[in-house]
Amino acid sequence: MARNRVPVGDRLVRLVGLVGLIAITSMALVNMAMTLTTLLRATRISAAPIHGTERSGPTGRLSMLKQRRDATDAVTDIFLKAETAVDEAAMLAASCVSTLLQQRVAANLPVGTGTAALQLVSQASYDMINARQRFVEAHRALVDVRHDIGLGQFYGYGDTAKCPPNEGALQGAVETPRRLAAVA
Repeated sequence: MARNRVPVGDRLVRLVGLVGLIAITSMALVNMAMTLTTLLRATRISAAPIHGTERSGPTGRLSMLKQRRDATDAVTDIFLKAETAVDEAAMLAASCVSTLLQQRVAANLPVGTGTAALQLVSQASYDMINARQRFVEAHRALVDVRHDIGLGQFYGYGDTAKCPPNEGALQGAVETPRRLAAVA
């Protein structure tokens, strides 16, 4: 059997040196791979902009995400205003129908008075309710769009959770509940 003539201390120093050399070489290879990947990404992004937007450097993904969030916030803001306006228009149209009927009775006018106008305003009220339903459907579709463009994780409301209440929507709900009683 052959004996190792190198002392134990020298063997340990050589072993630690070899491990250090392997570690340094590995770090250098990983660093070169990361640098090459960054350069290739930067070249690819500057050579082929996505959706016509120009990007420079490896931060293009972050600017795209910010652009998408800004666009989503702008659409959400104006959409919620339009939703509120449709609600108000539907309520006003329904109130108009009610007022027409009440004022005809209050003025002691014949039942046939203003029937054509009443029918037109009633149909407009119905159209406003249909418009409101379209906004409800569009609301759900816009939530899907957010998920499709990769922004679903940034928003906590939509179809999966309750939407934030409209301004003043809960003011009437604070009143004490009324009970109906049947009289025989």
